[in-house]
Amino acid sequence: QSFQELARGFGQDEGLPFASLIPRDLLQRTIGDDTGEIYTPAVTLGMFLSQVLSADGSCADAAARLLAWRAEARLPACSANTGAFCKARQKLDEQQLATLVRDTGNQLHDKARPEWLWKDRAVTLVDGTTLTAADTPENQAEYPQPDSQKPGLGFPMIRAVALISLAVGTVRDCATAAYSGKGTGEVSLLRQLIGSLETGALLVGDAIYCTYAEIAMMAERNVDFVLPKHNERQADFRRGTRLGRRDHIITWTKPPKRPARLSTAEWSAIPDTITLREVEVRLHRRGF
Repeated sequence: QSFQELARGFGQDEGLPFASLIPRDLLQRTIGDDTGEIYTPAVTLGMFLSQVLSADGSCADAAARLLAWRAEARLPACSANTGAFCKARQKLDEQQLATLVRDTGNQLHDKARPEWLWKDRAVTLVDGTTLTAADTPENQAEYPQPDSQKPGLGFPMIRAVALISLAVGTVRDCATAAYSGKGTGEVSLLRQLIGSLETGALLVGDAIYCTYAEIAMMAERNVDFVLPKHNERQADFRRGTRLGRRDHIITWTKPPKRPARLSTAEWSAIPDTITLREVEVRLHRRGF
């Protein structure tokens, strides 16, 4: 079953399917769940998630789902007014929701079936993207619009890098920053996430993450990685320890210049050399 079909099914459900899917103990531990109220954090979150996936997407549709859910649970009917839901949604804490995403994502990643793994390894993908946020003064202050857009004519832009489980498709962790400025690039955001990777993890990403400092940091944590090389690095399979055709062990030397994204202390902690396996892989795809 594809993700689109699964999301469509949740969106078409007349009730609140997420209210029963997210473990109650996990909800209580991360966002709380006050009993005796209509718009508890768990119910509000369930309404919000259903609202996002529904074709209608309106607050009125979310309120109708709440009524259907309460009727199915044999609970007293409540007002269909959307004001209470909108206020409850505003009270959801951003950091608590982020923790909930990480906890649920990692729980499912750890429970992946053996046949979903790659050679018995649970692979984690890393990738970046940009998002636009609502055009409010608060968002503009924290996530300014790009300089290429005229003031007042653009939306706040957020840069995000996520660790994603290949086996189950969940977000394991995520780092965000403004679109531009020091420490906001994808490589800098990856560095914030390395600490959440467990020993023995296998990380797969694109060439932008193939940098000396970050590779050294992952190796220090015993994190394996598969990354295409930057085009600026040339391969010479005549050097190193030969393992096979176009396959060898090589040693990289620490660049003489410290990257601006690293402090002097961070750069000093990076080892002078790192040992890597380099292999050439040819992909044959029509049109490429």
